[in-house]
Amino acid sequence: MKLYGITKFLIVACNDLNSEDWFSIPPQHLSNESHIAISLQMVAKKRSCSIDSAEEYCISCIQKEIKNYNSTVEIKRSGIYLNLVFNDSFFIKEIAELFNDMKENKHIEPTHNSELVEYTGCNPFKEMHIGHLMSNAIGESTARISEMMGNKVYKVNYQGDIGIHVASAVWALMNKFNGEKLTPPLVGLAYAEGARAYRDDETAKKEIENINMALYKKNNQIVQDLYQKGREVSLSAFETLYKKLGTQFNRYYFESETGSIGLSLVEDVLSKNNSVFKKDTSAIISPKEENEVQTRVFVNSMGIPTYEAKELGLAQLKNKEYTDISVSITVSANEIIDYMRVVYSVMKRIPSLTSYAEKCLHIAHGVMKLPTGKMSSRTGDVFSAEKMIDIFKDEINAKAKTNQKNLSEHTLECIAISAIKYNILKHTVGKDIIFDANKETDLEGETGSYILYTLTRAKKIVHDSSFKETDIDIYIGSEKSHDLGKHLLHFGECIRSAYKTRSPHIVAKYTFGLAKYFNTWYASEPILNQKNTASKIVLVVATIAVLEQCIYALALQPVDEM
Repeated sequence: MKLYGITKFLIVACNDLNSEDWFSIPPQHLSNESHIAISLQMVAKKRSCSIDSAEEYCISCIQKEIKNYNSTVEIKRSGIYLNLVFNDSFFIKEIAELFNDMKENKHIEPTHNSELVEYTGCNPFKEMHIGHLMSNAIGESTARISEMMGNKVYKVNYQGDIGIHVASAVWALMNKFNGEKLTPPLVGLAYAEGARAYRDDETAKKEIENINMALYKKNNQIVQDLYQKGREVSLSAFETLYKKLGTQFNRYYFESETGSIGLSLVEDVLSKNNSVFKKDTSAIISPKEENEVQTRVFVNSMGIPTYEAKELGLAQLKNKEYTDISVSITVSANEIIDYMRVVYSVMKRIPSLTSYAEKCLHIAHGVMKLPTGKMSSRTGDVFSAEKMIDIFKDEINAKAKTNQKNLSEHTLECIAISAIKYNILKHTVGKDIIFDANKETDLEGETGSYILYTLTRAKKIVHDSSFKETDIDIYIGSEKSHDLGKHLLHFGECIRSAYKTRSPHIVAKYTFGLAKYFNTWYASEPILNQKNTASKIVLVVATIAVLEQCIYALALQPVDEM
């Protein structure tokens, strides 16, 4: 990702220092005293010289490079630090370059890697719930940030369309809802009813297990027909939601597809190497290794592949179909951290999957919680994605009407989805989240609504100004505009850091900061029909360009009115 501003300047100027751990950006309240601080101790360590020699080296490099900017920089030493303060012409030149690159998409580097990101994971016969929204938001943003770094990204979705949960739903459709029209809510209700019966009723449990076996063997046409209809209803509903969320997958994987592959793989490895798998009565297990947390069953006593075996089948398919990838990311809840750790360990010991296993990365996020606690599809306490979106839409609509505004259904939906996504992405991956629709739709807080509102406000300013692109310098004539300009220049660092650490919250925090700096400047001085209006409008347009890229990276959905 291309860098701008002081970071780029220093890396180019002192180009033999390689890494970027020898300088830092001071807190905002010190920004007038120092735009950036160089650690002479770190430079001395890297160059194996004295601190005084490190100072001489840095000053020489900086003075040589600043000439290329037709600008000046004030250099002051304070103990073991070298503080730099750049003049306005430096920032104006750099912001202009950033703005021009945004217009021409030059910030996106040529493709150099291919990556695979698996996320969302909605299971047919269940409704898409807010936990899936969490995986979708993190996965989509992770994929987009990777794309912005110049990578070719394959987006895939792995869904459990076979197993006890499906058999439970089919049982309920046959025994509790026979003849009723299949709809996504009914299918989800059937699963909850079947899951309760499987847990509490021994007779029903046996019947469900028989249905499960029939689904694997495909030897009962009545069961198979009902299964296919329910599966189709679920997948169609998911597709509608994916479109609303702005997600398009390159490939859908299903457990009905990976199960037989995983089963064959486990049986083949067992026949050749008993150190990976072994028979335990009639089941096939992977014995606990030193670096694993538990023994796991890969094929149960009925000869049916478990989630673990299916995961191996999925890995084999991915490895075969995406041979060019450098990393294979799986985004899911942290509840399966131990499960994934064991599966990856087993994969490393299977020759055909060893190299693929080295590419695997599990991003484990927290869970969504209602104010009353964690939801559970097994008990029927499901908070669906649709219900969550509707609650946010209602909250946004109520606030809009209070301000005498009538927003379209499409606009309400875009703002609602953006508010939900931003609430997920502003938190460090791994943290649990409790939703508060009133708080997360506030136009003045750290919310997706605030960010969208900032973009619409900025665009309205440009529209009202009848702006036409010129060569006028960007305005940073006041302290507030200067703060905004400096923040704009950290865009490249933000994306690079978020990519390197797989942390979308870095982009979320940067975006909120950008919106805040813009609104603070906007509130502090007039823009339209004033002195320097044209230069100020150019700064507004530059802000819009960067803000739109941030919104894209977070997969938020901009609107024309708020």
